[in-house]
This record gives sequence, C-alpha cells and structure tokens, in this order.
Amino acid sequence: MIFSSLFKSKPQWQHKDNNVRITAIQNDLSPSIPDQRNTLIEMSSADESHLVRQAALLKLNSLECYVLASKE
Repeated sequence: MIFSSLFKSKPQWQHKDNNVRITAIQNDLSPSIPDQRNTLIEMSSADESHLVRQAALLKLNSLECYVLASKE
C-alpha cells in the first residue's frame, strides 16, 4: 500500500524538464476545464521557464491573462 504512493508518477505538467511541461500544456491541459484552467493560470505566472509561461498564455488565449502577465 505504501509503496504504491511512493512510486506514483506526477502529472506531466509538474515534470522537471521544460519541454515535457510544454508538451503537457499543449496536449493534456484544457482551458475549458476549471481545475486545468487554474493550473494554466498558475503556470503562466509562476513557472521558472519563460517558454513554459508563454506556452500557458498561448493555451489560455485570454486578454486578462495577457494583461496580468505583462504587469509581472
């Protein structure tokens, strides 16, 4: 029981590699699903890689998110 929780894999959008996170944004996350939209918004403002932040903004395609990102 404990071992299954230790070896459970994280979602791809939480991967260390920027390219894997960008691919997960393009393929796995949808802005029409509220939880996934919140994840995209968080990634667009807080991810360490500017390429991941840009991919999340493009996926969101929201003027509000663009304005918030431009202020940061």
